[in-house]
Amino acid sequence: MSHALAHWWSDRGIEIIPNVRFSTPDSYEFAFDGIEHNSTVAIGTHGCMKRYEDKKYFMDGFHKMLEVLQPKNIIIYGTVPQEIAAAAKDAGAHIHAFPSQCAIAHKKKKVR
Repeated sequence: MSHALAHWWSDRGIEIIPNVRFSTPDSYEFAFDGIEHNSTVAIGTHGCMKRYEDKKYFMDGFHKMLEVLQPKNIIIYGTVPQEIAAAAKDAGAHIHAFPSQCAIAHKKKKVR
């Protein structure tokens, strides 16, 4: 549904930044469909980095996204581990990171 709306808005001249979502390798076939190559994409890492298995799936998908979409800019919501920063840099993509609301809340708790 989000791909259909993005396409519809884009056809009407509204600039969009697609949020790329994937899970296991069998989702890659449709996860990157309709997303413009060499553009700006958004991706969230919140909740994907704690367990080894989740991080592995995320990193595999992230590498596949870099290969398929070749984004110029990646907006990341959540933590940016070194592996992500290095992979993006190697692919020629610029990262623009924003902390999650959860990270902001935890930071405020520590300050008090």
